Amino acid sequence: MSTNPVPLSEGGRHPADRPDTLIRAPVDVEGGSPPTPREFATAVELVDASGVVEVVGPLVDSDIGRPRSLNFRAFCVAAQVNALRPHHVAHLVAITKVMNSFSHEQLQALGITDWGFANSYLRFERLFLRIFQIFREGNVVDVDGEPTTIDARWVANREISASRPSEYVTSGSIAIDGTDVPTWGRLHGDVETLVLDLEETDEERSDDVIDFVARTARKKRRARILGVGPDGRNIYTADPTARAGWRSATGKRKAGPFNGYELHTLVQTRDLAWSNGVTRARVGPQVPPLILGIALVPAGTHRSRTVVPMLLEGKERGWRIDDVLVDPGYSLAKPEFLMHPLHEAGIHVTFRPASHQWKAKPFSEDAIVSGGQLFDARLPEDLRDLRPPGRDATASEKTEIEEAFNRKAPYRYTLHAGPDDEGFTRWRSPFSAGLLRSRELPWTMRRPVDSGPLVSLPPGTRPAATISVSAADLPLRQRLPTGTAAHNISMGRRQIVETMNAQLKGGFVDLEKGQFRVFGTDKIEFLLGFTIAALNVRTVRMWRARLAAESLNAAKPRPRARRRRGTYGQVLALTQAGSPSDPVRGPPR
Repeated sequence: MSTNPVPLSEGGRHPADRPDTLIRAPVDVEGGSPPTPREFATAVELVDASGVVEVVGPLVDSDIGRPRSLNFRAFCVAAQVNALRPHHVAHLVAITKVMNSFSHEQLQALGITDWGFANSYLRFERLFLRIFQIFREGNVVDVDGEPTTIDARWVANREISASRPSEYVTSGSIAIDGTDVPTWGRLHGDVETLVLDLEETDEERSDDVIDFVARTARKKRRARILGVGPDGRNIYTADPTARAGWRSATGKRKAGPFNGYELHTLVQTRDLAWSNGVTRARVGPQVPPLILGIALVPAGTHRSRTVVPMLLEGKERGWRIDDVLVDPGYSLAKPEFLMHPLHEAGIHVTFRPASHQWKAKPFSEDAIVSGGQLFDARLPEDLRDLRPPGRDATASEKTEIEEAFNRKAPYRYTLHAGPDDEGFTRWRSPFSAGLLRSRELPWTMRRPVDSGPLVSLPPGTRPAATISVSAADLPLRQRLPTGTAAHNISMGRRQIVETMNAQLKGGFVDLEKGQFRVFGTDKIEFLLGFTIAALNVRTVRMWRARLAAESLNAAKPRPRARRRRGTYGQVLALTQAGSPSDPVRGPPR
């Protein structure tokens, strides 16, 4: 087994002659599995289709000095081949082994004429560092006619864009979620003693995070703080950009703090085709769960302020974004960080309100706000403080609560017009919309008895047919009343992003500690782009196989059903006629 020799320093002197130089242990870069022709062709196609080589390559290569033996295109192809393999690790050593396994013809196809194992890892390391030196310089390049800042996120999302065929991006609905990516750095202390200096305010945090912060404040011994970053948040490891954050519970672990990063993924999901507004909803046709974009940020970074710019930028680039499905981690944000920017761009937000958002509040003489939506002020008391079922609720409890929300739905105001350019909307009262009846309003009694509940109004009371509402007064509005059966069906479309997170946490790759052996948000996000692109390639292949199987099954002729013998009708008819019969074989012929 050969190893890389330790390179000589400047002037031909060995590093050991310098007391301030630490000699690196030899790195084994042999034994890589050669790529199949399909793997190599797929990686080359993705890298070339992304367009990153034409933009980043000239910035990396220098006009003076000896030409590089390893070019940027070859680096990306080797990284992509490594990522195409399930359960890979995004280590520079692994990528170097892939490069060393290329055949002579594959190396020539990448423009490499002289390649050897000696110092191959050092070549990858030098080019890797040079790439991020370019990113830190903040180069602005004209891309597709627009000035674009070249950084790791741009490269990662260009790779992801090349991995999703345009004919399969057919939905206007996007499900968003965040998943934790722990840092490789060592934490000095217990993770339970981390101080959660999150960017969200107390009103934007969930109840379990608030409880943990209160418990941590009473502890005397805490995790060792190595410094404070430029964002004013604590640094706990040698990774300078990793921060303390909160991750939700899974089947393997409980909810709690961690140190590292948070990956936000935008996944295509099915559209909502139709709904009667309360009990029934029909979703659109199946679509492949492709990841449309990602953003990797230090843990504890404000979630909504991270994903909203991505959505707005995608819509400007031509994405059809009509509906965004989020969990309370995003919807708890202040309206100016999520709801208002998306509503202004014409993007609807589907979510389940948090516990404190369900509290009924007076809005006007005729209306109240509950769960972020308008309801008639005559809403019964037993329906005012409804809460969605908890995670541990049984099926019967969930059904009971859903039926209560369905009974609450007829008291809702329905959207009549808007929003206009300034965000104002106009809403119809439930009496005017035909959802409620009252004897004090004779024209509502002409409707069928089952058209809506009968409400008693004080004499002389005539609720306004419509009311005008500003964007600031109703930021949490939704198309479907929350908690109803229709809204639950619509929210079920968000489960696809959880499925893709499962692929990133063990199904295709495991983004736990050790997946990346580099420090820094930009380095991890750069390598992560190849992994997400490979996951999209796998998703497209599975989708095409499914379509092929469905087409084959549809083309097969359906066999004629066998005539059933010995049925009750045959046996009883023959018995009544007085003819002997065999209950198995049927009547005699």
